[in-house]
Amino acid sequence: MKLSLAILSFSLVPALADASPLLDPRAVPAGVSRPLAAAVRIDRARQPEAYRRIADLDGLRPESYRRTRAGRPSVALELRAMGPTALLPMLDALALTGFPRALSAEEQSALRQGLLEAVGNLGDARALPLLRGVFATATEAPELRAAARGLARVCQDSDRRTLQSATGPQGDAAAAALGLCASPEANAWMVARLESARDPAYASALASGLAEATASWARSGPRWTVDSPLRARAARAVVRRWLDLPAQRNAIGVAALAMGGAEMLAAVRGARRGSPADASTGLATLERALLRDLRR
Repeated sequence: MKLSLAILSFSLVPALADASPLLDPRAVPAGVSRPLAAAVRIDRARQPEAYRRIADLDGLRPESYRRTRAGRPSVALELRAMGPTALLPMLDALALTGFPRALSAEEQSALRQGLLEAVGNLGDARALPLLRGVFATATEAPELRAAARGLARVCQDSDRRTLQSATGPQGDAAAAALGLCASPEANAWMVARLESARDPAYASALASGLAEATASWARSGPRWTVDSPLRARAARAVVRRWLDLPAQRNAIGVAALAMGGAEMLAAVRGARRGSPADASTGLATLERALLRDLRR
C-alpha cells in the first residue's frame, strides 16, 4: 500500500507543479509519445538521479545565470556534459513531463533549444521519431537547426531524403546540417545544389554544409572517401557563390576556409584571374589564409 501511494504521489508531481511538455503537441503524436512513455517508465526506475538532474539545471536558476556575463539562461553545455545516459530524461522533458516549475519565456526557450541540441548531438536513433516531428512542425530557426542536425547525425536514408527535399526555412536548416551525414550521396547532392543555387541564404547554408562535411572527408574507409574531383568541384562551387553573392561573402568565406585544402586554394587562385576589383582583395585574403593553413 505504501509503495502504491509513493508511486502515485511521484506520478502527480509534474501535474501539481503545473508542468507541461516543452514541444508543440503536433511534434509528439500518440505514435511517438506512447512508446516513449513506456521506455521512460522503465528508465526512470533504473536511474532516477538522471531525471532529478534534468529537473534541477543550474543554468535555469535566476540566481546563477544572472551572475554570468550574458545574464541569460543557458543549459546547452550543462546538458551535453550529462552524456548518453541522459537521452531518455531529456526526451521526457521535451515531450512528456516538461520542467517541474514555471519558467519564463526566455528560460523555456533556452531549455527547449538546449535539450534539442543535446539530444541531436548524441546521434542516438531512439531520438529520431521526436526529431522528425520537431523538424516537420517547428517554426523557430534554432529548433529547426537542432532537429536537422540530429537527423543528419544519424542519417538514415529516409531522413537524408527528407532533408534534401526541404524548402524555405526548413531547407536552409537542412542544407547546413547535411554535412553531418558523412554520406557520399549527401556530399554529391550538396555540391550539385550549390552549383545552381541563387537564393543567398540557401547558398550560404549549402556552403556551411559542405564545410561541415569536410571533417568526414578525412576519415578512412569507402563510406567516408570523397574523391579529388568532387572536392575540386565543391571548392569551385563555393568560390563561385562567393563571387555571385556579395552580401554572403563573410559566411561563404568562412565555409571556404573551413573546407581548406589544395582544391580550395586552386579554386581561389583560378577565380582571382579576371575577377572584378571589388572581389580581388577578398580573394587575395582568402588565398593567404589558405596558404597559411596548408603550411602548418
